[in-house]
Amino acid sequence: MKLRTRVYVDGFNLYYGALKGTPFRWLDLVALARKSLSAKNEITRLNYYTARVSSKVKADSPAKQQAYLAALASSELVKIHLGNFVARTRRLPEHPIPEAGPKFVEVLWSEEKGSDVNLASHLVFDGCKGNFDVAVVISNDTDLIEPIRLVTELGKPVGLLTHASRPAEKLGEVASFVRNIKRAHLRACQLENPTGGAHKPAKWCLQDPIFEAVIGGKTGDLARAIDLLLAELNEDRFLELFGKPPKWVANAYGKIRSLAERKRARLLDPDERKQALEALEALARAAQSR
Repeated sequence: MKLRTRVYVDGFNLYYGALKGTPFRWLDLVALARKSLSAKNEITRLNYYTARVSSKVKADSPAKQQAYLAALASSELVKIHLGNFVARTRRLPEHPIPEAGPKFVEVLWSEEKGSDVNLASHLVFDGCKGNFDVAVVISNDTDLIEPIRLVTELGKPVGLLTHASRPAEKLGEVASFVRNIKRAHLRACQLENPTGGAHKPAKWCLQDPIFEAVIGGKTGDLARAIDLLLAELNEDRFLELFGKPPKWVANAYGKIRSLAERKRARLLDPDERKQALEALEALARAAQSR
């Protein structure tokens, strides 16, 4: 017997917890839910909660986000719910505070509002209306403890699908079951490019080989990770991503290329492997800021 299953996705929590700085941002959420749950769970609706980001943070962020939202919305199972994204300047004290007293600086402060409230409200409403047999929440936000508890008290199971190795305190305790989002699932559950007429952002396509190389270098074959990176990110594509790069970025890329030559001659020693990983991580930090 199939179980009508609704999935509630905290978009910002998922992005910052599992997707930022990875090659998995073009994520097929319906496929991820299906892969993480039992075959008995029939996904009847996936609600995605987010807010439109501001160009004050990064000029091209709204366009990249819109491409992803359009791809998600092409599925008849997905419904997108928008909160508010606020970006403004604030005066905050520098850290550490000197003995003479705090020195204040202006910073750009951004925060998302409304997603957790919307998610909680829809979860409780759907539970009361009997709109699902099982609910699944994708988040690690402790603000959702009480709504999850309330729905389970209605006799409706609420599962937690989380990117954290261990869910936040008490969140896992109130959930009916807990599943971890595995990196292998993120890799396997990527949308086609294009999807529903929406194309994966070109900058993501340029960044992804760098992020992939860092993962490969840390968890697998470093030499192969370097080869794959340089096959994808030749000098022309490097300049397309970084323009006229800062010296430290150019040095990191140059170090990877020089170590690749030594690797081909089988001369990489442990110290050079460490240098290669440090250069990859430096390149990833630079790419993430683009």
